[in-house]
Amino acid sequence: MIFYLNVKRGGSHSIIRKLIMRINLSIFFILLAMIQVSARDAFAQKITLDKTNTSLNKIIKEIRAQSGYDFFYNNALIVKARPVSIHVRNVSLDEALQKCFANQTFTYRITDKMVIIMEKEEAAPTHTTLVQESITGKVVDTTGLPLPGATVRVKGSTKVTITDASGTFILKDVKENSILEISYLGFITREIKATANIGKIILQVAQSGLNEVVVTAMGISREKKALGYAVQEVKAEELTTRPTNALSAISGKVSGLQVISSGGNMGGSTRVLLRGINSITGSNQPLYVIDGTPIDNSDLNTSSTVNGSAGKDVGNMIQDLNPDDIENISVLKGPSAAALYGSRAANGVILITTKKGSKNEKFEITLNTGIDLENIIRLPTRQHLYGQGYANTFAKATINGKEYNIVDYAADESWGPKLDGTPVLHWYNLDPEYPADYLNPQPWVYPKNDVNYFFRTGIANTNNIAVSGSSGQTNYRLSYTNKNVRGTIPNSSLGRNAVNFSGSTQLGIVNVFSNLNYVKNNTLGRPWTGASNRNIMLEAFQWGGVQVDYKKLSEYKRADGTARPWNRTGYQNTATDEATRFIDNPYWSAYESYMEENRDRIYGNMGFTVDANSWLKLTGKVHADIYTSEYQDRIAVYSRSQSQYQEYTNHFNEFNYEFLASAKKSWADFSLSGNIGGNIRDQKRRISDGLTQGGLIIPQYYNLKNAPIVLNNNNFFHKKVYSLYGSFSAGWKGMLYLDGTLRNDWSSTLPVDNNSFIYPSLTGSFVFSELAGLKKQEWLDFAKVRLGWAQVGNDTDPYQLLPVFEAQQPFNGTANYRLPVTLNNPLLKPEITSSVETGINVQMFKNRLGLDVTYYNNNSRNQILPVPMSAAFGYDNKILNAGKINNKGIEVTLNGTPIKSSNFEWNSTLNWSRNRNKVVSLDKGVNTLELSNLLVTLVAQEGKPYGQIMGNDFVYAPDGQRVVQADGTYLKTSQQVALGSVLPDYLFGFQNTFTYKKMRLSFLIDGRMGGSFFSQTYKVGMYAGVLDKTAANGIRETGIVVDGVKADVAFHPDGSYTVTNTRKNDTNISALAWARNEYNGPTTFSVFDASYIKLRELTLGYTFDLKKNSAIRSLGLTAYGRNLWNIYTKSKYIDPEFTNSGGNVQGIEGGNIPVPITYGLNVSVKF
Repeated sequence: MIFYLNVKRGGSHSIIRKLIMRINLSIFFILLAMIQVSARDAFAQKITLDKTNTSLNKIIKEIRAQSGYDFFYNNALIVKARPVSIHVRNVSLDEALQKCFANQTFTYRITDKMVIIMEKEEAAPTHTTLVQESITGKVVDTTGLPLPGATVRVKGSTKVTITDASGTFILKDVKENSILEISYLGFITREIKATANIGKIILQVAQSGLNEVVVTAMGISREKKALGYAVQEVKAEELTTRPTNALSAISGKVSGLQVISSGGNMGGSTRVLLRGINSITGSNQPLYVIDGTPIDNSDLNTSSTVNGSAGKDVGNMIQDLNPDDIENISVLKGPSAAALYGSRAANGVILITTKKGSKNEKFEITLNTGIDLENIIRLPTRQHLYGQGYANTFAKATINGKEYNIVDYAADESWGPKLDGTPVLHWYNLDPEYPADYLNPQPWVYPKNDVNYFFRTGIANTNNIAVSGSSGQTNYRLSYTNKNVRGTIPNSSLGRNAVNFSGSTQLGIVNVFSNLNYVKNNTLGRPWTGASNRNIMLEAFQWGGVQVDYKKLSEYKRADGTARPWNRTGYQNTATDEATRFIDNPYWSAYESYMEENRDRIYGNMGFTVDANSWLKLTGKVHADIYTSEYQDRIAVYSRSQSQYQEYTNHFNEFNYEFLASAKKSWADFSLSGNIGGNIRDQKRRISDGLTQGGLIIPQYYNLKNAPIVLNNNNFFHKKVYSLYGSFSAGWKGMLYLDGTLRNDWSSTLPVDNNSFIYPSLTGSFVFSELAGLKKQEWLDFAKVRLGWAQVGNDTDPYQLLPVFEAQQPFNGTANYRLPVTLNNPLLKPEITSSVETGINVQMFKNRLGLDVTYYNNNSRNQILPVPMSAAFGYDNKILNAGKINNKGIEVTLNGTPIKSSNFEWNSTLNWSRNRNKVVSLDKGVNTLELSNLLVTLVAQEGKPYGQIMGNDFVYAPDGQRVVQADGTYLKTSQQVALGSVLPDYLFGFQNTFTYKKMRLSFLIDGRMGGSFFSQTYKVGMYAGVLDKTAANGIRETGIVVDGVKADVAFHPDGSYTVTNTRKNDTNISALAWARNEYNGPTTFSVFDASYIKLRELTLGYTFDLKKNSAIRSLGLTAYGRNLWNIYTKSKYIDPEFTNSGGNVQGIEGGNIPVPITYGLNVSVKF
C-alpha cells in the first residue's frame, strides 16, 4: 500500500487519513488469514527489476508488489524525481532502493514493513551549534494510540519527516533551539522545542472540523470544507443512551431533521423527516446507508394502525440498527448531497458508519453493559368524582333474598353516581369462584390502584462485547450485543441479539473487505394502539369507569377460562351476563390477545479495492439486505370481538452490485478527482398472510386449521433498477471548489419506453477566508459560501402500469378474481425533485464560535398520485402523474465554546430550522386528495401546507365570538374546512456539554413549534365523562352557560355563512350535553397545537484513570435520562409527540401511549 502526502502548509491530507483510518471487515476471516500467511512468504522474496527510464512512481509500485512493504512519501517529491534505470535480479530490498535513489534529491528509511521517503538532509554549517546527533519522539492521540503518518517539520526549514507505524520519528542534525511543527489530519497542529528525546507528543482532535474528512455519497471521502452542500454529523459519544431505536438518540442534534419516536424500549415506529414532505403519497423517509449498504426501512404496520384506528405498532425496519456498533452518523440533506444515490435519495440520506478494528498492532476488548428503567407518565388527567354508569343513582337488585346497590356494569362511560363511599356490588363481587369477594359490597370510591397500577416499570438490560485489532495486513472487529427488555405493559418483552463483523486484508495492491451484520429480534405482547377495545388508552381514558380497581383486574380469568371484565353485560351468574359488553379487561388483552414476533436480518457487503496506481482506485462491492419478519397474532375466545388467529410472513431481499472507479490528481495549485460507477439493484418481497374467519373453534388452540374459514393473501413484488453515475470535484488553491454529478436510472416499474431518467447536480464553494486580505485576520479562522443545484428522479412501486387482477377466496371451489379499485397507468413518468441550496459557514476566534446557515428551495413535480374518479367507470382512483409540491426553508447551526481552560470546557450547539411546505397543484379538477378518513379526515389540499386536518369548525360572529345554537351548545359549520396542518412551523435543539478533567455533563433541549394534531382520546374521553374537565368546578351539579352569542345564521351552498342579529347566550346546559357537544359538535374541540419543548437528554459521565500496567486500560461510567421533562406543551391533555407509523399519515392520535421517561446507567471497560 502506498501512502502519499502533500505536506505543504494548508494542503490536503485526506488520502492519508482515509487510508490510515480505513478499517473494514474481512471476508471469512480465517480463510484470509491463511492467504495472508501465504502472502507474507511471497513478500519475503528478493527484488528483481529490469527498467529503463521509468518513472520512480512506477518503480515504487513494482517494489511494493514484490516486497509487500508500505510506502510513505510526500507526493510533491515523487513528481520531481528523475527517471530511473535499474537492472537487478534477486537483490535485497535495501540494495534495490539504494540503486533507485542513487541520483535523487531525497532518501529513504526502512522501518516496520514500511519505507519512508524524505528529502536529503542538508549539511549543517560548521559554526552552528547542533542538538545531539538525532532527536526522537512519538506522536499519539489523547487516548495514547499512535498516529502513523503524522508530519514532523523543523519550522522555517525544509527538513521534514513522517512518523512510522508506531507513531515514532527520527530527525538528525537539528539546530539548537529549533521549533518542531507536528501536524496530522483532523488534529490540532502543535509546536514544541526540539530536545534530544522528546518522548510522547499528544495531539488534540480539531474541534472545528474544517479539515475534517467526511463520508459522502457512495462512501466517497471528502474534505468538509470543499463541500457545496450541508452535511451534519453525530458522533458515537452522543448515542450513549443506547435506545432500542438508535435514531431516537439524534433528535434535536441535526438542523432540519425531525425525529418522532412512537415509544420506548419496545421499539416501534420512528418518523424521520428531512426538509419537509416531497412526495404526496410516496415515501418521504430518507435513505439509510450503513457502511455503504442501502437498508430497507419499510413500514410493516397495517393500514388500520397507520391511520390510528386499531392495531399494534410493529414499527419500521431501521429499528434493527444497533447503537453499540455505530461510529458516527452523517446526515446528507437534500438532493444536492445525495444525487449519486438515485431515486431513493430524494428525501436525503442518513449515512451510518460502524466501528472498525484498529490499524495498529493492538488487541483490544471492550465491554459495555447498561440498564435503564422506563416509566409511563404524562397520561391524560381523569376525573375522580363520578363513577361508571349513565345515571346518577344506583339500581337495586335482590340476590339470595338480600337487596344490593348494583352498578350499571354494561355502561362504558363515567356519568354515573358520585364516588361518595356508598356500598355497592362491584364487578368483582359477582363471581362465586371468589368467595371472599362474592356478594360482599365495597365502597363506591376512586381506587387506590387506578390505571397507573397497570403500567409497570420497564427494564432494559444491554450487554455488548467487542474484540478488535490487527494482525499484519489484516484488521478486524467482532461485536456481539444482547438486549433484553421488559415492557411497561404486562406480558410485553423484547429480546435482541446482534452480531457485527468487519475487517479487511491487504494482498499486495488489492484490499479485500467485508462488513456483515446479523440481527435477531423476538418480541412478545406489543401493546395495542388506536381505537381498539383492547388498547389500555381506550379502556382507561376514552371509554371506561374511573372507579375500576386495576389490582382487582389483574385476576382477569376464571377457572373455566372465561374472562372477568369490569364491563360485564349484567349482574347475574349466567354466561350472557358474565360476557364482556364493550371493553375487554386490559390484563385479558395483554395475556390472552397478544402478538408474537420474530425477525431475522442479515445485511452488509463484501468487496475489494485495487490501488491501480498512485491516482486510480477500483472498487467492486456486493451489498445485501435480507430479512424475514413473521408474527402470530390472536384475539382470544371469550373476548369482546370475534376470536381470530393470524400468521403473517414478510420476506425481503435486496442485492446491489456496485462498481466504482475513483481517480485523484493534484498539481501545485489545482486538484481534480472523479468517480465513474454503476449499480444493479435487485429487490424482491414476498408476503404470506393467513387469517381465520368465523371465530376459533377450540379456545387457546392457535392454528389456522382451528377455524371454519381461512382467508389467505399472498403477494409478490420484484423490482430492478440499473444505474450509471459519475462525479467530478475540482479545487483551486484550497479556495475554490466545483463539484458535479450525473446519474441515469432505468427502472422496471416504469413503462419500457419511458423508464430512463437522468438527474444531475452541480455545487460550488468559495473559501473566502483564504483571500490575502482576510487570511491575516486573526479573529477569522474559516469562512465559506456555497451554492448548489440538483435534480433527483423517483419511480414507483411495482405493478402500477397495467391492470392486475386480485385473487379472492374461492367460491364453491371456483377460483375468484376481481379488478382492483385503482386504475393503473401504462404511461407513468418518474417523479422529479429539483433543489437549489445556498449557505455560508464561518468559524471565528480560534474556532470558539461557528455559524452555518443554509437556505434551500425544493420543487417536486410529476407526483405519482391515486387521483379520485367517478365510480361509474368501475374504479375509485386512477394513477396519474399529477401534482407539484414545494418546500423551502432555512437551517441554522450555531456552535461555540464560551469557556475553555486547561481543566474545564463548555461547548454549546444550537440547531434551528424552518420549513415552509405548500401543495402547489394536484390535478385538473382536483384540489383535494384524501390521505386518511378513519378517525378524522386528513388531506393534501392545493395552496396549503401538506397534511390538512379537515373537520367542522365553530361558526363565528363578525366580532369573532363563537355562535351558540338554540339548545345552548356550539354551532358547527355545514361543511368541513381545513383546521390546520400537521407540519411544524420550526424545529430546534439546544445541546450543551461541560467537561471538567475526566467528568462530562451534557444536556439537550429540543422542541417543535406550530402544527396541529387531532386527538381521539380527548374527543371520546369528553364524551364518556372520563377526563377531569367533565367534573370540574361542580359542572355536573350546576351545569354551564358556554361563552358565545346566539345569532341568526344562514348557510350557503359553498359552505360559507352569514351571521346576523347576534344576542347574548344565557342558556344553561347540563355537563352531559356540554361534553357531548365536544364530541358531536365542532371538530376544532379535538384539534390541538402540537408545540412542545422538552428536556430530551441528560447525561453525566466519568472516566477513571488507571495504571499504565493495568489489564484494564480504561473504565467509564455514564448515567443518563431521556424525555425527562415536558418544559412546555400547549396541549394539556395529550403529549403531542407521537406517531402511528413511519408513513405520511401523521397528526392523528387514536390512543397512543405517551413516550416514557427513561433513566439508565452504562459501564464501559476497555482491556
